[in-house]
Amino acid sequence: MSASAPPGAPDSLEAWRAQNGPAFSRACAALIAAAQVTSAPRTSTPGPIRNMLTVLLPAVAGALLTWLFATQLAERGARRLQATALRSAKRQYDREAQSLIDGRAAQESGPMPPPDAWRAARVDLVNQLEEIAASHRGWTEPGTVQKLLEGQELADAIDDVRHDGPPETAAAARAMVRALLARVEKVAVAVERPRRERAAMRPEAGPGVVMRPAAGPGVAP
Repeated sequence: MSASAPPGAPDSLEAWRAQNGPAFSRACAALIAAAQVTSAPRTSTPGPIRNMLTVLLPAVAGALLTWLFATQLAERGARRLQATALRSAKRQYDREAQSLIDGRAAQESGPMPPPDAWRAARVDLVNQLEEIAASHRGWTEPGTVQKLLEGQELADAIDDVRHDGPPETAAAARAMVRALLARVEKVAVAVERPRRERAAMRPEAGPGVVMRPAAGPGVAP
């Protein structure tokens, strides 16, 4: 691979073959067919059709190989952008959730810290998951994580955090956030490597947040 190759391009033909065997095989078959035509014995008086095929087939095969390679690069770039956007939303959500939990744990008097920034970060993260779910219709994990993020269980866990409450409540809320964001990261990895990770996006009963009864009004979902 030359130094001018686009970012994200496979380092070699072997890397391309490992990433997308079917496309690599089709391109190789086209090149082999073109090589067979150009190397075939020629008669002393080749006809116009043979001359035309000798010129056109190598050009067509080269164009096909270029198109297939460019398509793979474009798809890979789009997947990376989608995964990057998801991770960015995940980090923002993590910051806002941890800030809200810390604020509620430290608040001794007056109104509790507002959850507005946390809700806004949640909307962004949920939107990213919805986009991925729409792009991969067979994946159930993005939708499952989205529902857990919007569910009452997480809102109740954060609402339970008080400065005068058991310290386990804040630890439980943080653990719940970490567990959900770990699943978000798995979705991001699957977006980058859909063929390798697709089974992980269709779990029959993946690990999730423990369902708990609502603890009363507080941090509304």
